Amino acid sequence: MRYSPTLVLLVSAFIATGALLSRAAASELDQPFTNSLGMRMLPVASGKFMMGETNETPRAAFIKQPIYLKRGDWDEHPVHEVTISQPFYMAEAEVTVGQFQQFRAAYRGDPATAPYAAGISWEDATAFCRWLSEKEGMTYRLPTEAEWEYVCRAGTTTWFSSPGEAPPGIGEPNAWGFMNMHTGVREWCFDWHGEYPFEPQTDPVGPSSGIARVIRGGGLENDLPYYARSANRAGLPPNFPPVPLEELQVVSQKFKASANAPSGAGQAKSGNYKSEMGYKNFIRDVPNNQGNSTIGFRIVAAPPPATKPGDPHLPFTALGVLPTNSTTRKLAKHGPPANKPHFCKRLLLPTPPENTAPSKLAALRALGFHRGMLRHNHCPGLVACDNGDLIVVMFTAVGETTPDVAMMSTRLRHGADQWDMPDLFP
Repeated sequence: MRYSPTLVLLVSAFIATGALLSRAAASELDQPFTNSLGMRMLPVASGKFMMGETNETPRAAFIKQPIYLKRGDWDEHPVHEVTISQPFYMAEAEVTVGQFQQFRAAYRGDPATAPYAAGISWEDATAFCRWLSEKEGMTYRLPTEAEWEYVCRAGTTTWFSSPGEAPPGIGEPNAWGFMNMHTGVREWCFDWHGEYPFEPQTDPVGPSSGIARVIRGGGLENDLPYYARSANRAGLPPNFPPVPLEELQVVSQKFKASANAPSGAGQAKSGNYKSEMGYKNFIRDVPNNQGNSTIGFRIVAAPPPATKPGDPHLPFTALGVLPTNSTTRKLAKHGPPANKPHFCKRLLLPTPPENTAPSKLAALRALGFHRGMLRHNHCPGLVACDNGDLIVVMFTAVGETTPDVAMMSTRLRHGADQWDMPDLFP
């Protein structure tokens, strides 16, 4: 049987590309390749690095950096050694609008982040990887958080992969040839967001569960150098945004043309009225601003790490919980006599933290509060449980517009006079 020269060349090229990955366990990768979508995939050798912020972050070095962030954020510690045991391929840059459209033709992209795709959920990013894996017959996936930081640092231990107090510009490659890891769109990683361990790790993949998947790079929503550091971390639920960007854009245009469209930044009103959003330069052209995001992703070509996920952080509110049964349900319905006045005040939080000056946040550490808990605790959600307990979850931050936001929780157990010591919500 005879085969055409063209077919032989195509098959040979496909086999050669696959062989690059199959040889990874035996030797380091050394040849870049371009996949069927035009993505340039660069080889990354195995190695070790220190994960987390190893440097001080003095306010004088960063524009508008909060005064209390002197050694990076709380979730960048403890600094620990990480071994990347297997080589892998990573995309030179983020997925573009045109590349994502080959997966989802209706996607239109955002001119503000072009040519790179944005407004992408973690779920859609992983679906794209599955689609491309089937299309090309090799494994594509999101990078683990450790792989992402390892590549972003490219052998450096400074704030950025470039020297000085500012990250490299868009399109400027680091020492390993990767672009836009400090700038441009933010990027999803594989892991659930969790706290770092003290001990060294090999090929970590994060905790086994959580509420937020890791986001890296791009300076977060403030586009500030501090939030573009190699060590900086963030996270959002994997289904964010819940509305695909192409659907959101249609809704946005209809809303702008409606009588309900806002006329000012942050829906601010005239006079001394303070915007309920708290934002000065934020135009809200869709109800709740749902779906808007500058989050994209880049891909890795490599088998998934075989590492077992770590245990998730369980807050104190999730420990020692009395199970719901017929007895607890009966107790939960028991209350003071309806015909007698009754009032009981139970302070939700000790004082401080509310309205503690940022320069004095060290006082919260002395009280035993988690480092992720800050001075402004707001927007609580309260649940009455079947066993009679009350649970409160709220955000904790310094102010309404800073990216340093976490979720905290506390529980008032049935029959108790005081709320639990608050802890970070998982």
